[in-house]
Amino acid sequence: MTAQARRIAARLDRLALDQLRAEAARLAEENERLWAELQRAESAAGFWQDNALAMQRDLEDAGVPVGLTADGQVGAVERLCGGSTASDYYDAETARVGAK
Repeated sequence: MTAQARRIAARLDRLALDQLRAEAARLAEENERLWAELQRAESAAGFWQDNALAMQRDLEDAGVPVGLTADGQVGAVERLCGGSTASDYYDAETARVGAK
């Protein structure tokens, strides 16, 4: 390899290293930003879960049965066929499955 070729290779190596360092710094910043975003999202999810569970307990304490709709929404439900509540059905199913 000629001296000129070695100088060109060394210059290209320095440029590649500079580019690699810049990309590593960018990725570190993005990683930090994404971790902060994840922590905010987890905190918000925990808040809403706690809120929903508290409302569910309040409704159940007031004698309002809580259940899932066909599309997966949680809410107050009417009594099921036969006059039982969703909790009665759940308790019966739990006992039935546990008896097997």
